[in-house]
Amino acid sequence: MATDFAANAYRISSLNMLTTSPQLAVTEGAACDPPYLYVTPHNSYMIAKIDTRTFKIVDTLDLTLVDPSLTGMLGSFVAGGYLYVLPHLSNTGPLYQDNVVRVDLSNFTPAGCQTLAVLKSGPKLSGSNGLTDGVNGYLNLTVNKMVAVTRFGLGANFNSASVSMVAIPEIAGYPVLLGYLVAVDQTNAYMIATVLTYAGTGNNDRTMDLWLVTVPTANFNAKAAKFQRLTNLNFLGGSMPAIYTAMDDGQNLWTFPMPVLSGPQTGKFLGVMKIPKANPAAVTINQGPTSQAYPSRSSVSGTTFYDGWRYGYVASQTAAQILQLDTQNPGVVNPIDISANSGSYPMYGLGYDGHWGYAVSFNGGAGLCLRFMPTPRRGSSVDQD
Repeated sequence: MATDFAANAYRISSLNMLTTSPQLAVTEGAACDPPYLYVTPHNSYMIAKIDTRTFKIVDTLDLTLVDPSLTGMLGSFVAGGYLYVLPHLSNTGPLYQDNVVRVDLSNFTPAGCQTLAVLKSGPKLSGSNGLTDGVNGYLNLTVNKMVAVTRFGLGANFNSASVSMVAIPEIAGYPVLLGYLVAVDQTNAYMIATVLTYAGTGNNDRTMDLWLVTVPTANFNAKAAKFQRLTNLNFLGGSMPAIYTAMDDGQNLWTFPMPVLSGPQTGKFLGVMKIPKANPAAVTINQGPTSQAYPSRSSVSGTTFYDGWRYGYVASQTAAQILQLDTQNPGVVNPIDISANSGSYPMYGLGYDGHWGYAVSFNGGAGLCLRFMPTPRRGSSVDQD
């Protein structure tokens, strides 16, 4: 039966995961394998299995029963019948985590888990979320003065021989300050790097710009990488501009508005970048309409999803909002107010099962999973659930 979508926009509801386990207070990953959603931890160790038909937790998995050191994870994805949970930092146990955990979804128990060390983490190198092309997993690395990604095999290739890393400390003769993996497809891995174009005199006058780094998945090494400068804005000052995530519509990468935190442009935003994957040199930067107040910053290492026809979604890190990017009106970003359902807390990672979108708790310990209905294609019906 069709529903009047306008009368009940986004149909937001919330699930309190704390009633199942206090270790679900702060989560990050929302990996979908219909009809189940797997909510994975942020610097913790408990996984929740949610039946999306009833929107209830039906099982949990404590990773410390696999290995007591698995107390600091961030990020996850599903591929080939397995859930892959990625390493980050820990609030308890070893601070720095090295291992990806693979969970056999047909055996959602400690016995169904395997681990693989994919990096040697420490104060200067750690994992921070990741993506998959269905053949390999790609772990974003938090490391200063370079952009770097570790790759590991999936399925039968989930072994140490499949692990490799691409690290790029310099682009076009300029030093890289930092960078993030923003998208992966069957052809390339895409990173956006912050590059120091002028070192400055020490008087807070250094300048920086953003570059796209494209590394082919068939030849995953630094020598095969291609580079495209995205901005010529000469971000000025001590605070580094950074793009943490992008939405992939299959043809283009879209970045969400980025606040400028220092220099003469403080208080302004870099608008939505549309980056054609086949021709990154055709990048455009789209400011929203003058009547549009730009939304708050998108989540650091947060995940996005594309609805397949028009809109992309990401959670805000600094406000109780989900940001909806309109690809048919470049520059337009609509903040969806989720405060009534999130306890006024920001959310973090997003998941999408092709019907519902999901958002999970960020710092603050709300212990919530939100469900919402993306804007439907005009003329389509929305099922009554």
